[in-house]
Amino acid sequence: MTQIKKKDTGTDNQRNFDNIAQYYDSIYNKKEYAEETERLLKYIDNNSDGKSHLLEIGSGTGNHTLFLQNDFSITSVEPSMKMVETARLKTNVNIINSTIEKATLPDQKFDIAICLFHVINYITDSEQLEKSISVISNSLKEGGKFIFDSWHTPGVYSIGPSSRTVTFEHNGVKMRRTSKPNIDIEKNIIEVKFIFEQVESSESQKIEEIHRMRPFSIPEISNLLKKHQLIPIVHQNQSSNKLTLADWDFFSVYEKRS
Repeated sequence: MTQIKKKDTGTDNQRNFDNIAQYYDSIYNKKEYAEETERLLKYIDNNSDGKSHLLEIGSGTGNHTLFLQNDFSITSVEPSMKMVETARLKTNVNIINSTIEKATLPDQKFDIAICLFHVINYITDSEQLEKSISVISNSLKEGGKFIFDSWHTPGVYSIGPSSRTVTFEHNGVKMRRTSKPNIDIEKNIIEVKFIFEQVESSESQKIEEIHRMRPFSIPEISNLLKKHQLIPIVHQNQSSNKLTLADWDFFSVYEKRS
Protein backbone atom coordinates (compact mmCIF):
# COMPACT_ATOMS: atom_id res chain seq x y z
CA MET A 1 0.00 0.00 0.00
CA THR A 2 1.19 3.54 -0.76
CA GLN A 3 2.50 5.43 2.25
CA ILE A 4 -0.41 7.34 3.80
CA LYS A 5 -0.13 10.19 6.24
CA LYS A 6 -2.53 12.55 7.93
CA LYS A 7 -3.64 15.47 5.79
CA ASP A 8 -4.65 18.97 6.83
CA THR A 9 -8.40 19.13 7.52
CA GLY A 10 -8.99 22.24 5.40
CA THR A 11 -12.00 23.16 3.28
CA ASP A 12 -10.35 22.83 -0.12
CA ASN A 13 -12.59 20.36 -1.94
CA GLN A 14 -10.15 19.97 -4.80
CA ARG A 15 -7.41 18.82 -2.44
CA ASN A 16 -9.78 16.50 -0.60
CA PHE A 17 -10.86 14.73 -3.77
CA ASP A 18 -7.29 14.57 -5.04
CA ASN A 19 -6.47 12.74 -1.80
CA ILE A 20 -9.21 10.12 -2.15
CA ALA A 21 -9.34 9.78 -5.96
CA GLN A 22 -7.33 6.55 -5.81
CA TYR A 23 -10.03 4.95 -3.62
CA TYR A 24 -13.13 6.55 -5.14
CA ASP A 25 -14.22 3.82 -7.57
CA SER A 26 -13.50 1.12 -5.01
CA ILE A 27 -15.71 2.84 -2.41
CA TYR A 28 -18.62 3.36 -4.79
CA ASN A 29 -18.36 0.20 -6.87
CA LYS A 30 -21.92 -0.77 -5.89
CA LYS A 31 -23.51 2.61 -6.56
CA GLU A 32 -26.41 2.43 -9.04
CA TYR A 33 -24.93 4.67 -11.74
CA ALA A 34 -26.88 2.95 -14.55
CA GLU A 35 -30.18 3.28 -12.68
CA GLU A 36 -29.52 6.95 -11.91
CA THR A 37 -28.76 7.59 -15.57
CA GLU A 38 -32.05 5.95 -16.61
CA ARG A 39 -33.88 8.31 -14.29
CA LEU A 40 -32.25 11.30 -15.99
CA LEU A 41 -33.29 10.13 -19.42
CA LYS A 42 -36.98 10.35 -18.47
CA TYR A 43 -36.62 14.14 -18.39
CA ILE A 44 -34.35 14.58 -21.39
CA ASP A 45 -35.55 14.88 -24.98
CA ASN A 46 -32.57 14.06 -27.20
CA ASN A 47 -32.40 15.88 -30.53
CA SER A 48 -33.91 13.94 -33.39
CA ASP A 49 -31.32 15.44 -35.75
CA GLY A 50 -28.26 14.56 -33.68
CA LYS A 51 -26.82 14.24 -30.19
CA SER A 52 -27.92 16.77 -27.59
CA HIS A 53 -25.18 18.76 -25.88
CA LEU A 54 -24.84 17.90 -22.20
CA LEU A 55 -22.85 19.77 -19.55
CA GLU A 56 -21.81 17.60 -16.59
CA ILE A 57 -20.78 19.51 -13.46
CA GLY A 58 -18.62 17.71 -10.91
CA SER A 59 -18.12 14.65 -13.11
CA GLY A 60 -15.72 12.91 -10.72
CA THR A 61 -14.14 9.77 -12.13
CA GLY A 62 -16.65 9.59 -14.98
CA ASN A 63 -19.04 6.91 -13.74
CA HIS A 64 -22.21 8.68 -14.87
CA THR A 65 -20.42 9.79 -18.03
CA LEU A 66 -19.88 6.17 -19.03
CA PHE A 67 -23.64 5.62 -19.33
CA LEU A 68 -24.28 8.89 -21.20
CA GLN A 69 -21.38 9.35 -23.60
CA ASN A 70 -22.80 7.23 -26.43
CA ASP A 71 -26.04 9.21 -26.57
CA PHE A 72 -24.90 12.77 -25.87
CA SER A 73 -22.15 15.18 -26.82
CA ILE A 74 -20.69 15.78 -23.35
CA THR A 75 -18.53 18.47 -21.81
CA SER A 76 -17.57 17.59 -18.23
CA VAL A 77 -16.24 19.94 -15.56
CA GLU A 78 -14.29 18.55 -12.59
CA PRO A 79 -12.00 20.50 -10.20
CA SER A 80 -9.93 17.52 -8.98
CA MET A 81 -7.11 16.75 -11.42
CA LYS A 82 -6.70 13.27 -9.95
CA MET A 83 -10.37 12.57 -10.64
CA VAL A 84 -9.95 13.92 -14.18
CA GLU A 85 -6.98 11.63 -14.80
CA THR A 86 -9.05 8.59 -13.81
CA ALA A 87 -12.05 9.69 -15.90
CA ARG A 88 -9.89 10.19 -19.01
CA LEU A 89 -8.80 6.56 -18.83
CA LYS A 90 -12.35 5.27 -19.22
CA THR A 91 -14.33 7.96 -21.10
CA ASN A 92 -13.95 9.76 -24.43
CA VAL A 93 -15.46 13.15 -23.62
CA ASN A 94 -14.07 16.65 -23.21
CA ILE A 95 -13.18 17.18 -19.51
CA ILE A 96 -12.32 20.64 -18.18
CA ASN A 97 -10.26 20.71 -14.98
CA SER A 98 -11.99 23.57 -13.16
CA THR A 99 -14.82 24.57 -10.89
CA ILE A 100 -17.92 25.49 -12.87
CA GLU A 101 -17.87 29.23 -12.07
CA LYS A 102 -14.31 29.53 -13.44
CA ALA A 103 -14.60 27.10 -16.35
CA THR A 104 -14.01 28.22 -19.94
CA LEU A 105 -16.87 26.45 -21.67
CA PRO A 106 -17.35 25.81 -25.40
CA ASP A 107 -19.20 28.50 -27.37
CA GLN A 108 -22.30 26.43 -28.06
CA LYS A 109 -25.31 26.37 -25.74
CA PHE A 110 -26.20 23.15 -23.93
CA ASP A 111 -29.50 21.27 -24.02
CA ILE A 112 -28.95 19.77 -20.56
CA ALA A 113 -26.81 20.47 -17.50
CA ILE A 114 -26.49 17.82 -14.79
CA CYS A 115 -24.95 18.01 -11.33
CA LEU A 116 -25.24 14.68 -9.53
CA PHE A 117 -24.16 12.92 -6.33
CA HIS A 118 -24.77 16.03 -4.21
CA VAL A 119 -22.02 18.03 -5.92
CA ILE A 120 -24.03 21.23 -5.46
CA ASN A 121 -23.80 20.81 -1.67
CA TYR A 122 -20.03 21.24 -1.81
CA ILE A 123 -20.54 24.84 -2.92
CA THR A 124 -20.87 26.27 0.58
CA ASP A 125 -19.92 29.87 -0.25
CA SER A 126 -22.95 31.95 -1.28
CA GLU A 127 -21.04 34.10 -3.74
CA GLN A 128 -19.50 31.07 -5.44
CA LEU A 129 -22.92 29.40 -5.57
CA GLU A 130 -24.49 32.47 -7.18
CA LYS A 131 -21.75 32.60 -9.81
CA SER A 132 -22.04 28.86 -10.45
CA ILE A 133 -25.79 29.02 -11.04
CA SER A 134 -25.30 32.04 -13.31
CA VAL A 135 -22.78 30.13 -15.45
CA ILE A 136 -25.07 27.10 -15.63
CA SER A 137 -28.08 29.17 -16.65
CA ASN A 138 -26.12 31.17 -19.23
CA SER A 139 -24.77 27.93 -20.72
CA LEU A 140 -28.26 26.51 -21.36
CA LYS A 141 -30.44 26.96 -24.42
CA GLU A 142 -33.95 28.31 -23.97
CA GLY A 143 -35.96 25.33 -22.70
CA GLY A 144 -32.80 23.54 -21.60
CA LYS A 145 -32.92 21.41 -18.45
CA PHE A 146 -30.84 21.66 -15.29
CA ILE A 147 -31.01 18.37 -13.37
CA PHE A 148 -29.39 17.88 -9.96
CA ASP A 149 -29.71 16.23 -6.58
CA SER A 150 -29.10 17.78 -3.18
CA TRP A 151 -29.14 17.24 0.55
CA HIS A 152 -32.51 18.37 1.92
CA THR A 153 -32.26 20.74 4.90
CA PRO A 154 -35.49 19.63 6.66
CA GLY A 155 -34.52 15.96 6.31
CA VAL A 156 -30.93 16.51 7.45
CA TYR A 157 -32.09 18.33 10.58
CA SER A 158 -35.00 16.03 11.42
CA ILE A 159 -33.06 12.79 10.90
CA GLY A 160 -29.75 14.11 12.16
CA PRO A 161 -26.38 12.96 10.84
CA SER A 162 -24.78 9.79 12.18
CA SER A 163 -21.37 8.17 11.96
CA ARG A 164 -20.96 5.47 9.33
CA THR A 165 -18.31 2.95 8.39
CA VAL A 166 -17.82 1.50 4.92
CA THR A 167 -15.45 -1.40 4.25
CA PHE A 168 -14.07 -1.83 0.75
CA GLU A 169 -11.22 -3.52 -1.10
CA HIS A 170 -8.63 -1.51 -2.99
CA ASN A 171 -5.89 -3.24 -4.98
CA GLY A 172 -6.33 -6.37 -2.89
CA VAL A 173 -6.11 -4.48 0.40
CA LYS A 174 -9.11 -4.32 2.73
CA MET A 175 -9.81 -0.69 3.68
CA ARG A 176 -12.19 1.12 6.00
CA ARG A 177 -13.70 4.59 5.62
CA THR A 178 -15.31 6.08 8.72
CA SER A 179 -17.39 9.25 8.44
CA LYS A 180 -18.13 11.41 11.47
CA PRO A 181 -20.50 14.34 10.74
CA ASN A 182 -21.13 17.46 12.79
CA ILE A 183 -23.73 20.18 12.11
CA ASP A 184 -22.90 23.87 12.45
CA ILE A 185 -26.48 25.12 12.83
CA GLU A 186 -25.64 28.83 12.66
CA LYS A 187 -23.89 28.42 9.30
CA ASN A 188 -26.09 25.56 8.02
CA ILE A 189 -22.94 23.55 7.26
CA ILE A 190 -22.33 19.86 7.87
CA GLU A 191 -18.68 19.07 8.43
CA VAL A 192 -17.94 15.42 7.72
CA LYS A 193 -14.66 14.03 9.00
CA PHE A 194 -13.49 11.09 6.86
CA ILE A 195 -10.91 8.61 8.11
CA PHE A 196 -9.36 6.13 5.66
CA GLU A 197 -7.27 3.27 7.01
CA GLN A 198 -6.35 -0.37 6.45
CA VAL A 199 -8.62 -2.84 8.26
CA GLU A 200 -5.87 -5.25 9.21
CA SER A 201 -2.57 -3.48 9.69
CA SER A 202 -0.06 -3.14 12.49
CA GLU A 203 0.72 0.34 11.15
CA SER A 204 -1.37 3.36 12.19
CA GLN A 205 -1.18 5.07 8.80
CA LYS A 206 -4.35 6.82 7.69
CA ILE A 207 -5.85 9.77 5.88
CA GLU A 208 -8.01 12.19 7.83
CA GLU A 209 -9.82 15.07 6.16
CA ILE A 210 -12.93 17.21 6.51
CA HIS A 211 -15.54 17.75 3.80
CA ARG A 212 -17.94 20.69 4.24
CA MET A 213 -21.49 20.35 2.86
CA ARG A 214 -24.36 22.81 2.67
CA PRO A 215 -27.90 21.36 2.48
CA PHE A 216 -30.74 23.24 0.78
CA SER A 217 -34.47 23.53 1.33
CA ILE A 218 -36.73 23.61 -1.73
CA PRO A 219 -37.70 27.31 -1.23
CA GLU A 220 -34.05 28.31 -0.78
CA ILE A 221 -32.73 26.64 -3.91
CA SER A 222 -35.83 27.54 -5.97
CA ASN A 223 -35.56 31.23 -5.15
CA LEU A 224 -31.92 31.24 -6.18
CA LEU A 225 -32.51 29.40 -9.44
CA LYS A 226 -35.53 31.52 -10.37
CA LYS A 227 -33.28 34.61 -10.21
CA HIS A 228 -31.37 33.00 -13.07
CA GLN A 229 -34.39 32.10 -15.23
CA LEU A 230 -34.47 28.47 -14.04
CA ILE A 231 -38.02 27.34 -13.30
CA PRO A 232 -38.84 24.20 -11.25
CA ILE A 233 -40.43 21.27 -13.08
CA VAL A 234 -39.84 18.35 -10.69
CA HIS A 235 -38.98 17.92 -7.00
CA GLN A 236 -38.89 14.32 -5.78
CA ASN A 237 -37.21 12.12 -3.25
CA GLN A 238 -34.71 9.56 -4.50
CA SER A 239 -37.49 6.98 -4.90
CA SER A 240 -39.31 9.31 -7.36
CA ASN A 241 -42.03 9.99 -4.79
CA LYS A 242 -43.29 13.19 -3.20
CA LEU A 243 -40.68 14.83 -0.98
CA THR A 244 -41.25 14.67 2.78
CA LEU A 245 -39.51 15.87 5.95
CA ALA A 246 -38.10 12.35 6.34
CA ASP A 247 -36.12 12.57 3.09
CA TRP A 248 -32.41 13.26 3.46
CA ASP A 249 -31.99 14.31 -0.17
CA PHE A 250 -33.99 15.23 -3.25
CA PHE A 251 -33.88 15.13 -7.05
CA SER A 252 -34.83 18.21 -9.09
CA VAL A 253 -35.42 19.25 -12.69
CA TYR A 254 -35.47 22.92 -13.72
CA GLU A 255 -36.05 24.48 -17.13
CA LYS A 256 -34.45 27.59 -18.62
CA ARG A 257 -37.11 30.19 -19.42
CA SER A 258 -35.95 33.72 -20.16
